Amino acid sequence: MVAFVKVIDGVFHPDEDVQLIHSHKTLAPNEVGHFSPQYVKDKTIKEGQIGYIVTGQKSVRDAKIGDTILKIDNEQLKYKIQKSENPNQHMRSYIIPGFKTVKPFVFAGVYPIETDLYDKLKSSFEKLTLNDSAVSRDYEQSLAMGHGFRCGFL
Repeated sequence: MVAFVKVIDGVFHPDEDVQLIHSHKTLAPNEVGHFSPQYVKDKTIKEGQIGYIVTGQKSVRDAKIGDTILKIDNEQLKYKIQKSENPNQHMRSYIIPGFKTVKPFVFAGVYPIETDLYDKLKSSFEKLTLNDSAVSRDYEQSLAMGHGFRCGFL
């Protein structure tokens, strides 16, 4: 997963842990850089730059569009978060306003024509959700239709 970022404050380095606040995930970026218009690897990206962070994660589900990425490098901040009764609430004070969770509005039940094609359908949906975080899917089972998916779309 490659996250496109606008750095509001601070500096990001590879191999320094970052926290995705809305997703509650901690990541160690493999690479950081900027666009020129291709990806250009850098040692750091800093305040005012627009760039990318290669997270090493396999799924875009680990990052939400508009999420705030926080680098926890300050020992006092780490201590406050660890000792806080609700660490997630303490980190939420750093959130950049404007984030909204994607909500699907159109739903469909999707089932394979033949039951032995279920694995192929499952693989296809996994590939689709890798590229489009606005698609949601849940496993569903029907007595009449068999195994399938309940899919949500914008």
